[in-house]
Amino acid sequence: MRQWVDEETVRIALSHLGFKTSDIFQTKLQTFQHVDAVAKQMKVTVPDHLRVAPPTNETTIAPTDDPAPVVSPAPLMEAFRQSLLELKKEPQWLTTGNRSADNERE
Repeated sequence: MRQWVDEETVRIALSHLGFKTSDIFQTKLQTFQHVDAVAKQMKVTVPDHLRVAPPTNETTIAPTDDPAPVVSPAPLMEAFRQSLLELKKEPQWLTTGNRSADNERE
């Protein structure tokens, strides 16, 4: 495994070679757990809007460049229309005059 000898030595040497600080170091956010622990010690609350909401199965409005798959409303509307048609149909036992089916339901 490749490893730097010492952070300060590397920073100085690479700076002398013309490297920018952003080329030498990276800034990375702490984990939620770490920040929550510090917030608790500070007696403050981390605002919810700073966290990404968990994924949902609900259909939402999104910009056109959103990488999530597009849900086309046409198939959903057609399935809903078909379901409504099925609900509007009279039960078969009413149209056939079959009273035995009616008696079985009671």
